[in-house]
Parts: sequence; structure tokens; C-alpha cells
Amino acid sequence: MSQKKGLTLEQHRTIGSRLGQISDELNDLYTDIALAYPKSKIRDLGLALDRISLIRSYLDDRLAEEHPELNDKTFVNVYYGDLSGRRP
Repeated sequence: MSQKKGLTLEQHRTIGSRLGQISDELNDLYTDIALAYPKSKIRDLGLALDRISLIRSYLDDRLAEEHPELNDKTFVNVYYGDLSGRRP
């Protein structure tokens, strides 16, 4: 059974940016919908946000293992900082 090779740094950066954008967009939608309807009725959207957060955390851990040469600032920015696609 062969082990998968993981992602390149550029792939991590692209995915980190996309997941950050998706997370922000879903969070905005969740907020807008929650103002109009009971949160119990949109629970699945909240669960989707939680799942995206788990995926980002997992990939952040893999980034640290696969690319130990990164300095702290570059590392943090991939999934949670300036490069993550998140809006200021």
C-alpha cells in the first residue's frame, strides 16, 4: 500500500485561500439566514462551517509536517492569515 505524497506548498496556498473564501461566504450566509429564521432550522449550514474548520485544521497540520522549512509567519498565513483568502 503506497503512501500519498501530500500537497506542494503552492497547492496548500491555493487550497488555503479557497477554503478561507468559502468559509467567509458561508459564515456570511449563515449570519444573514440566522437573522431571519430559527438557528435550529439552519443547523446543517453551521455543521458545514464546522467541517470546513476541521479540514483547515487538518491541512494546517499536514503543512507543518510536509514543509518544516517554513518560517512561522509564512506557515500561519497559509490557512489562517493574510494568504488564507479571508477578508480583513
